[in-house]
Amino acid sequence: MGINLRASVSAFLNTWGHDTIYFFSNAGTSTTGGTGREMTAVVNRQAAAGIREAPETLRPFFVVHVANDADGSLTGYVGISADEIDTGTALLSIQRKVGGTYEPFRIMRIRSQDEGMLALEVQ
Repeated sequence: MGINLRASVSAFLNTWGHDTIYFFSNAGTSTTGGTGREMTAVVNRQAAAGIREAPETLRPFFVVHVANDADGSLTGYVGISADEIDTGTALLSIQRKVGGTYEPFRIMRIRSQDEGMLALEVQ
């Protein structure tokens, strides 16, 4: 008997999740008057890393786990569907540190995905 990946999403997000907001592009961030999709995500804060365009420039780096579910109908959690992400323009508003101010960061790529979750590289 296999693991039900969709069913395990709620336990994972309930235990370690934090609020975040997904914006389809940088034209829609809260700082520019746009609205986004509120969701729960697990944010792993990593050491600063160089950006692709200028590797000598360091930026905060995160691996963010969200439900692979745009409307909550599959997992019970609203997240992001893998096919709706436009990497390089889509943003997540997250905290650099727990309890900090929310800031928009760009979704750079989908690191991994399965039926229940997406792991996103965000910088």
